[in-house]
This record gives sequence, structure tokens and C-alpha cells, in this order.
Amino acid sequence: MKKLIIAACLSLLALSALAHAKEEKKPVSFKPGASVELVLKVDTPKGWAHNPMMPLKLSFDPEYLKTAPFSVAQNSFEVKFEGHPSSAELKIPIKLKSKLADGELKIPATIDAFICTVDESMCIMASEDASLHVLVQSSAAKGEKDAALEKGSLMLSHRLAPPEE
Repeated sequence: MKKLIIAACLSLLALSALAHAKEEKKPVSFKPGASVELVLKVDTPKGWAHNPMMPLKLSFDPEYLKTAPFSVAQNSFEVKFEGHPSSAELKIPIKLKSKLADGELKIPATIDAFICTVDESMCIMASEDASLHVLVQSSAAKGEKDAALEKGSLMLSHRLAPPEE
């Protein structure tokens, strides 16, 4: 009888774990006018690593910033690091404009990274266009308990393309 109860408890635990695993995580949304810290994780291609000789840099086109749906203190951000990590994070604080329509905001940017093969037999300066996606929502839908944030951070990621041989 004791084994039967233990088996039943373990089955319920397994079902509960499956139910939580299948729950879709709702994307984070921000209200118009929100302060958002974009945390961009930049991964290198397999077999490559960031090289500390040059910082990882993200920049916005200055012409785009004149009419952008957000404001930012500067048009480029960089991070220096030690070692040869396969991923590095950039933090970009932005302020959304107060009059934005609900929906997905696509922010164009350029990523510059100095990457090398793990054995350092080849190094290149990678420069890629990226699109940073921020969900704007002025208020929660009826029946939703999670409203859009007025302030917060948003994790984003970008994988650099493998170099052409």
C-alpha cells in the first residue's frame, strides 16, 4: 500500500511538472513612455569566441535616432571583457516615446564584434545588422492580470553568422 501511495504521488508530481513545462511564457510588454533596459546577449558562431582586444559594440544610425520611437542617451554602446567568451552582453537603456501604438516595435541596430576561432588561427571583425524587438502594450487585455511594465529590462539575443570561407 505504501508503494502504491508513493507511486501515485510521483505520478502527480510528474504530471504537474509536465503542465508547468507546457505553459507558454508570456512575452514581456512595456507601456508607451516606459524606461527599458535592453540586455542583448551576443553569441559567437560555434567554434568562435569574442576577442578582448576590441569591445563588443552596438550602434544606432544617427539619422534613424532623429525620428526613432524611443530616445537614447547616446548612439552607440560597448562592453569590454576579459578572456575569450562565446557570448557577451550589452546593456542599452532606452525610453519609449509616450505616443506609441500597441504592437511589436522593431529597432534596427548594427553589432560590431571582433571574433576569433577558439584556437585563434583566424580572427575577423564581424559587422551585422540586427533588429531589437520590444512589445508595446498600453494596457492589459480584459481578464489578464499582468499589465505592461512602466519600467524594466528585456533580455534579447543575437547569434553572429558564421564567417564565409
